[in-house]
Amino acid sequence: MKSGILEKIDLAFKSVNPRLSKVFLPWTVRNPRYIRGSAKLLEAFKESESLRDSLLKEGLVVPPIMILGITNRCNLKCKGCFANALGNSGRATYGKRTMDSEDWDKVIDQGRGLGIFTFLVARGELFVNPHGSHFLSGLFLR
Repeated sequence: MKSGILEKIDLAFKSVNPRLSKVFLPWTVRNPRYIRGSAKLLEAFKESESLRDSLLKEGLVVPPIMILGITNRCNLKCKGCFANALGNSGRATYGKRTMDSEDWDKVIDQGRGLGIFTFLVARGELFVNPHGSHFLSGLFLR
């Protein structure tokens, strides 16, 4: 039985871009509890890569990763922080507009439609954003 599983894993890695295999294989070895879901992850990667390749043939270069700056707001006032320097911390943030759940859904859907495989959440304190929990659940449920 073990040889059958190893053969399936080997076949999966051979059918995927070698760049992903270099990253994914060591990660899988360090985190064996995720092996069960790895086939689904590899399939999603192949689909997004195929979509990006088709868009590249049309002259559109799409990166595999999108960095989402969820908010400029922060509840701290750290020295040297861009949010503090821009007046986006503490009471200065009250009344400023943030993207709502519908806005984020559109951005994420458009990214997926372009073949974005990974969304990196950065910038600001997520839970200061009134739509932060919806944003996270939207990422994980898609």
